Amino acid sequence: FMRSPAKLFGRPIERAAIDPCNPSVMEAHVACASHEMPLDPRVLPKSAITDGGGRDARLYFGSALEVVCDRLRERRLVVPDASLLGEWKASLDVRLRWCGASPPANGVSVRAIEEERYRIVDERTGECVEEVERSKAFWEVYPGAVYMNQARTFLCVSLDVKKLTAVVRLADVKYFTKMVDKTTVTTLANASTTVAYPDRATSVTGAASRPANRESSAQSARAEVAVTFFGYRKIWHASGTCFDT
Repeated sequence: FMRSPAKLFGRPIERAAIDPCNPSVMEAHVACASHEMPLDPRVLPKSAITDGGGRDARLYFGSALEVVCDRLRERRLVVPDASLLGEWKASLDVRLRWCGASPPANGVSVRAIEEERYRIVDERTGECVEEVERSKAFWEVYPGAVYMNQARTFLCVSLDVKKLTAVVRLADVKYFTKMVDKTTVTTLANASTTVAYPDRATSVTGAASRPANRESSAQSARAEVAVTFFGYRKIWHASGTCFDT
């Protein structure tokens, strides 16, 4: 894009498809919401909503709310709010309140989804330069990799998978690196029998059918992803040619 800025500023903006009901994305939102006020994962009856008893939390968080709350319960991060037990005597499934050691917002990264992240540490100062998701670490901060951060160039010295830490040092190099890898995806179940979004599946099946409104014909299946790393290439900035592997 530096050589051809028109390609960046002249082409239309890409349309990104984001699923706000993805449990991995929603978990952080639900955790922060339960810290601010008690959260009820149940579907409230219409009478409770119309009579001023509150609003169904699923209007904001979607159909995966109960699944996400169960995850947080298993990790003992949310508990029933004792102050509301009297209000919901007829049910054991009461509103949930955050009970973690610290506010959940402190542990939510605005740049990463995964909970486990690698710290990139400057060898000279010991300061944390940045954090990257665990799944991206082997592509970005492997030993010998050139890492860019805020117009600064670093050379990765080491990668500690136990401490989740990569050590880098400032370097003035005229090349960048690219990982050589192979990814194999193997489905473990038949995708044609599983609907990705049961709450908004298409009512008509078949290749010729077209989803309407929020309906989705997407299907899903459990899969196993295996990534094998072979090495990395060194590529000159000026010419874009590989000079070492």
